[in-house]
Parts: sequence; C-alpha cells; structure tokens
Amino acid sequence: MAEKIVGILGGMGPEATVDLFSKILNATPIRTEQDHLRIVIDNNPKIPNRSQAILSGRTEEVIKRLQETARNLERAGADFIVMPCNTAHTFFSRIEEAVSIPVVNMVEETVRSLRETVPSVRKAGVLATTGAIKAGVYAKALSSRGIQAVVPDGMDQDAVLDAVMAIKEEEGHEHARDVLRDVAARLVERGVEAIIAGCTEIPLALNREDISVPFFNSTEILAKTAVRMAKEETP
Repeated sequence: MAEKIVGILGGMGPEATVDLFSKILNATPIRTEQDHLRIVIDNNPKIPNRSQAILSGRTEEVIKRLQETARNLERAGADFIVMPCNTAHTFFSRIEEAVSIPVVNMVEETVRSLRETVPSVRKAGVLATTGAIKAGVYAKALSSRGIQAVVPDGMDQDAVLDAVMAIKEEEGHEHARDVLRDVAARLVERGVEAIIAGCTEIPLALNREDISVPFFNSTEILAKTAVRMAKEETP
C-alpha cells in the first residue's frame, strides 16, 4: 500500500510546527527508520499575525500567504495538508479552494475527538487567541455538536493572548504555564467539563496534569489524524 505524503503548512509559529512534526513521528508505528512517513514542511513565519488580522478586519494578506504556502506544498508533492494553527482555520475554506488536495480541518477533528471521548459533555472551555475567539472558530464547531463553548472573561482572555505571544517569542514557558493553568481553573469553576487547547502554542506550556478536567491537545489530535490519513488506503 502506497502511503500518502503529509504536507505541513507551518510557521505559525515555528515551535508549534516542530511540535506537530514530533508528534507525527511519535504517533507513527515503526520498526525501522523506513517506516516513518514522508513529510513536506513549509515553515512560513512570514504569514502575518492571524489574530491581529481578524481583529482589524484586514485579512487579505494573510489569506494570500496561506494560499501561496498551500500551493507550495501541493507542488512539492504533498497528498494532503495539515496546518498547526487553530486561528488560521478562520480562513479554512479559502485555503481549501486554493488547492486540489485535501486540507485537514484541525478544529473539526478536535471537536470530534472531544465528543467521542466525553459523549456527555455539554460545556467545553476554549483557550485560544482573541482572534480565534472573535471568529468563533471553536464556538461554531462545538455548537454544531450540541456543546456550549465557554471562553475566558475579558482580563483572562488578555492574559491568554499575552501567554501565547510569550511562547511564540520564546520568553519562557513557565510563567505562561502558570497563567494558563489559572485561567483554565477559572473555566472549570464556571462548569466546563473539558478544556480545548485551541491554539497550538498552548500545549507547549500547559499539560494534562495542569487541568482537573479532560484536556484536548489539538496538535496531538491533528498528528494522529495525519498518520491515519497517510496510511489509509485510497478507495
């Protein structure tokens, strides 16, 4: 059976791209080096800040760069694309229309995993960038499965965004972890039954052990999806 080549539309940020690559390696069952998947990565940190673009309403350049990067991956031989940036999924349909190969929806895969793992869940907390929260990236996907999205209040959301930017700029993960853990605890106090790491920087600092309810790492879920798709037979 011919395996499919994975394309990673990365650089948002670079450390999150490395994390996805590492998690794909760890999720791939191997006996020898040759059992690993072929992966094409376009690490493009020149894509403008997605959250700022959403909040300002100036999204044209972001969409253009995302589409260009997706086309690069298709030309390089990728059979499908994964994108380790939840906020960029605001523009998912625009990326999809730019290429003729499948693009995996990280948000949908994460919410599907949540529903399958915790079937009774009614309220889920979402830790994400302010742009992703404004765009309703997770709120829409959760609502379609009968789950209410609960997001941090104003000051807490500002703290989440600051923590995400600190991780991106490599200013130290420990303080970010403390901030995210405290915000997550307040979401649990508000009745959430699970928490989604709805930004790929968040699980670089926050761990399952930090959360008292089930914690869904969107990067880990995307990695497992990529391995499954690469290995499944084409109908």
